[in-house]
Amino acid sequence: MPNLRRIMLLVTTWMLIALPAQAAVPPTPPAVPATPVASQSPASSDGSIDFVRRLGGRYVSMHVAGTTAYLLGDGVLMSVNITNPDQPVILDQMALALDLGFRGKFSVVDEYVYIIDQAGTFRIVDIHDPANLTLVGIYPVANEVANWITLNFHIQGNYGYLVTMDSSQIGMIKLRIINIVNPAEPVVAGMIDLPSEISDNKIAVAGDFVYITTVANDMTSWINIVSVADRHAPMIVGTTVLGEAASMHALEIEGQRLYAQSTPYALEVFDLAIPDQPSKIGTFDDQGPFGMLAVEGFRVYIKTLSFPPTPINLFIRTIDFTNPAAPVDGGMITVGPYFVHRVQDAYVYILGDNNDQITLSIVDFNNPGAPQIRSQMAVSVVQRPSNLTISGDSLYVINNVRPLPTFQRYSLANPLDPAPVSTTPLGHPATSMVVSGEWAYVSTPSNTIYVIDLNSPAAPLAVTYPGPGMVLNIQIIGADGPRVYVYIVADEDRFEVLDFSTPNAPQVLGGFALDMYYWHPPVVAGGVAWFIQQQSTEVPWSTCIIRGIDLSDPASMHEIASFTLPETTGCYGAFQLAAASDNALYLTTAIYASAYFSLQAIDISNPAQPVAQAALRLNSPIQSISTNDRYLYADMAGGVEVVVFDHSTPSRLFQVGSFKLAVGYSGNSPIGGPGDGIVAHNGIIYHGSYGLSVLRARTLLASGTIRHANGLPFAGGATISASSGASRTSAPDGGFRFQDLPRGTLTFTPNLSGYGFWPPQQTLDLPPNRWLEFQVTTAPLAASLPPGSITTLAVTDTQGLPTTFQLDASALSTTSSVAITPTPRLHTLAGWAFSGHGFELKLEQSLPVTTTIRYSAADVRLARDLAALEVWRWSGTTWEAAACAGPAVHTPATQTISVGLCQSGSYGLFAPTNQLFLPIVATQ
Repeated sequence: MPNLRRIMLLVTTWMLIALPAQAAVPPTPPAVPATPVASQSPASSDGSIDFVRRLGGRYVSMHVAGTTAYLLGDGVLMSVNITNPDQPVILDQMALALDLGFRGKFSVVDEYVYIIDQAGTFRIVDIHDPANLTLVGIYPVANEVANWITLNFHIQGNYGYLVTMDSSQIGMIKLRIINIVNPAEPVVAGMIDLPSEISDNKIAVAGDFVYITTVANDMTSWINIVSVADRHAPMIVGTTVLGEAASMHALEIEGQRLYAQSTPYALEVFDLAIPDQPSKIGTFDDQGPFGMLAVEGFRVYIKTLSFPPTPINLFIRTIDFTNPAAPVDGGMITVGPYFVHRVQDAYVYILGDNNDQITLSIVDFNNPGAPQIRSQMAVSVVQRPSNLTISGDSLYVINNVRPLPTFQRYSLANPLDPAPVSTTPLGHPATSMVVSGEWAYVSTPSNTIYVIDLNSPAAPLAVTYPGPGMVLNIQIIGADGPRVYVYIVADEDRFEVLDFSTPNAPQVLGGFALDMYYWHPPVVAGGVAWFIQQQSTEVPWSTCIIRGIDLSDPASMHEIASFTLPETTGCYGAFQLAAASDNALYLTTAIYASAYFSLQAIDISNPAQPVAQAALRLNSPIQSISTNDRYLYADMAGGVEVVVFDHSTPSRLFQVGSFKLAVGYSGNSPIGGPGDGIVAHNGIIYHGSYGLSVLRARTLLASGTIRHANGLPFAGGATISASSGASRTSAPDGGFRFQDLPRGTLTFTPNLSGYGFWPPQQTLDLPPNRWLEFQVTTAPLAASLPPGSITTLAVTDTQGLPTTFQLDASALSTTSSVAITPTPRLHTLAGWAFSGHGFELKLEQSLPVTTTIRYSAADVRLARDLAALEVWRWSGTTWEAAACAGPAVHTPATQTISVGLCQSGSYGLFAPTNQLFLPIVATQ
C-alpha cells in the first residue's frame, strides 16, 4: 500500500496533469508595462532585513479619491491617475511590509490613506502628492493588548473608528476611537465593549453616531447605535434588529439613509432622521445572491457572479432607490474576472485577473441603461513563482500561472531591481529546475523535461524522459555541465544521472533504486547524493537516517555512508536536506503533532563518516531553504516569514535576522526543495510568493566620532579603515559612518599623517550596529641629550598649542634619550576635569625637567576654580602631585602652567569641577 507521501504526491500530480492541454510552445503572452520601483521601504519585523520591492503580484483592495485610484496589493500601495478614464497612468508604488490576509482593509479620506493589515496594525500614508506616497504614522493596535486584532474601521474627521476583537475570546468585541489629528502620532481617545458572538462586523459613521453590526451564534444580526458625541466616553444608545438567520454583508450611509444588506438576497433601507432610532423605509429582494458595492445618491450598485462550469464573470447592476418602497432594477454589464471594485461619480473601477495580468477596468455608468467599459490597463503581471535559482548574473524563475506556465530570466545587473530578459512559455506546470552553463533544465509532473538554450530561450526542447516505466514526477536535483541529477518518482523511486550532451536525446548514465520509507528529493554535495530515510512511517519521532551515494562513477553508484541521527532529532513529519557546501548538510524537521521544528547541521567533510553538529529548535517549519556564503536563508511559517541563520560555525547555528512577508507561500508543494521558494545572492534575498519579492539584509552600521583629547570634535579629516576593506574620512564635526558592513568581527583603524590616535584601533562584533570613538593626539617626539647640555623640546597639540620641555642634562656624563608621547586621559580623577593635555615622559636617566603647558578656554570649560589648575602624575594606582622642584607656576593671563618634573611617568593637566553626589539608599 502506498504511504502517505506517495498518496499526496499522486493527488498533486494528477491535479497538475488535469490542467487544460497546451501546445508544446504556446505563443508569448503580451508585454506588460514595467512595474515602477517602490518609493519607500519600511522597517522589517526585527530591523535586520528590508523589503525593497515586489515584481508582479495581486492587488486585493482599491479606493478612489478625486482623480486618483489607490490600489493595495500584496505588500504594495499603488497610485493611478484616472483624470482621463480612457488613459489611466500609474503615478507611484510604495512597498509596505504587511500581511493583508482576509482582514486587510484600507480607506482614502482627504489627503491620507488608512490601512489595517491582518495583524490589526493601523497605518497612515500621506498622499498630498499622489506621485510621492509616504508612510507617516503607525498605531499598533494588535500590540497594545495581547491577541487584539482589528476587524473593520471607518475614518471621519479627526478620528478613526476601529472595530477590534480579542482573538483568544469569542465575543470580545470593542469599538476603539483613535485620534488622528496628528497622523504621525495616532492615540486612543476612547473605547466601548460591543455585544457580539461572531466577528462579522460592519461599520458606518454619520455625525456623532456610529453604526456597527454584530452577529450572534444563531446568525441573528442587529445594528448597534453608538453615540460618540464625547469621543472619550462612547455609549450604546440604541439597537435595530435585522432579522433571524441574517448575515451582514454590507453597511453604507448616504445622506439620511442607511443601506444594510442583511442576507445574500436582501437589502434593507433605513431613514436616519432620528439617528438613534432608524426606521425601515424599503427592501430590495432578488432571486439570487448579490453583493452591495456602493451607494451614490439614490443609486445602489450591486454585483453578481457566474461560477463554473462557466468562467467566473462579474456582472454589475444598478438599483434606483428614489422611491425606497419600490426600487427599480437598472442596467447591467458583464466585466469579466475580478478581485475588487469601487464606485465614484457614476464610474465603477474594477481590479481583475485577465489572462494572468492584473488589470484596472473603468466602467462608465453615466447612462445606467447602457453602461460601457471605458478602458482596461494592466497594472501587474500575475506572478506565482514556485522555483527560483541564480546563475551568474541572472535570476531564473518558474512562474506557474495558469493556463500558461513560463520560465523567466531576469538580469541582476541591479540586484535590487531585477530586469526581465526573456520569458519562455512551457506546455506544462513545472516542478523543479536547474541552470548549468548555457542550458536550463525544467521538469514537469509527467515524463517531460524541458531543455532551454539560454541563448535562444523562445524555443525550448520538450524531451521525453529516457527511462522505462510510468513516471509520476521528476525532480531535477542539480547539474554539472551536461550531467543532470534527477529524482524519479515512479512505481519504484530511484535516483539517476542523465547526460544531456545531446540536448534532445539524453542518455541515462546510471541509477540507484530507492527502497526506503519516505524518500525525499536528495541534494548533491562533494560528488555524493545525500538522501533522507525514515526508519518507520508508523512510529512518531522515528529514527532519521542520512545515506550517501557515491557519484564518481554513475554506472556503478554505491552507498558510502549511512548515518543515524541522534534520537532527539527525530524524523517524523516534513523534512528536507539542504547543502551549504561540500562540507555541510542541513536537515530541517517539522513535527507538526508536537509543534516542534528544528534545523540540524551535519558535517560531511569526510563523506564516509558524517557527524551531527548543532540542532537548533525553531518556532515554525521551514518551507524551503537557500544557502549563500555564511548564511542560511529559510522560507518559514507557511511562506510568510524569511529567517536568516548564521552557519559559519556549523556547531553553533544562530538566528541573525527575520522579516515577515505580506503573502503566503505559493510554491508547487507544501514543502519545497532546496532553494525552491527562496534564493539569496550577495546579501539580496529573492522570495517567491504572489509576486517576486526582493529583500535586502539591512546594512550593518558602524558610526562614531573623532575628538580632541579635551572632548571637542576634531575637524582634521582622518581616514578610518575597516578590516573589510572599506574606509571613510571623518567630517568637520569629527563624525564618520560605515554602512553595508558584513556581519562578524571587524577592526577599525584611524590614520592621519602627523597624528596618533587613542586607542590605535578598535575591534567590534556586528550585529548589532556599533559606535566607535577615537581621541586624536599629535605624533610622539624622541631625542638624544648630549651630556652637559640644557635642551628644550616642544610638542604641539591638535589645537596647535605647544607644550615645552626644558631638560637639564648638565649633570650627566653620557648621552641620554628622552621620549615624549602625547596621550589622552587614561584614568579618571574624582572631582577633577581633564583638560585634554596629557603626555607620557620616558627618561633614560633621571634629570630635572621643566614643562610648560599652554591651554585654551575650551580645555578648561568645565573648571570650577581655574586658579586650582594642577598637573598630576599617575603612580600606577592613583593620581598624585607631579611637582618635585617647587610648586607649579600658573599664569592665567598667558594661559600657561609650568611645573618641575623629576621622573618618567604619565602626566595630565586637571582642574577641579562641579560634582553631584547622590545618597546611597539601602533596602532590605
